[in-house]
Amino acid sequence: MRIVFMFFLFATRMVCGMENQSALKAYSFPEKRVFNHPAFSADRQAQFYYNTRFNRFKNYTTVDLGLKFTGLPNIRKFSAFYLYDGSVPTIPDGVSIGFFSMSEDWEFLRGTSLDLLLDDKPLHLGDMDRSGDVGRGYVTESMYLIIPLETFLEIANASKIEIKLFSTEFELSHEQIEALKHYASEIQP
Repeated sequence: MRIVFMFFLFATRMVCGMENQSALKAYSFPEKRVFNHPAFSADRQAQFYYNTRFNRFKNYTTVDLGLKFTGLPNIRKFSAFYLYDGSVPTIPDGVSIGFFSMSEDWEFLRGTSLDLLLDDKPLHLGDMDRSGDVGRGYVTESMYLIIPLETFLEIANASKIEIKLFSTEFELSHEQIEALKHYASEIQP
């Protein structure tokens, strides 16, 4: 798993350094907002997380969002991730999105095709990269895909987001969409 994460980090760093900050005007960022949604459910389980961390030893900053799912048999978490050199925020070219699954058996061994309905408009994102591991009585799978910033903002600006990951279908809640909008609004400096 650590090797996959390091590849993920490297690939994200390679993709996410925006060359031309003047392209900022072409993007449609959600309105800036305060992240005031309950981060914890009644049973104190974290439902969302949003982190910005500067690594002073390697001189880069990571910005990530995690949305936890309950009620789905296999998908446990959605994440969005990008980084930039140094500590001064810059606009990335792309954002890595990912899903984490835990189940009794392999769920995504046969496919990781990712399709969305954004306000009932279809968006095909393609096959996600996948890694997996076997634990004691369970299997974990991580799927990730780097998408252009413009595509990520199209997703974040939707009012209704339905997701189909291979054969698993689900919809983001209003709170999850608001957390995604907050994350996207923070990308602009």
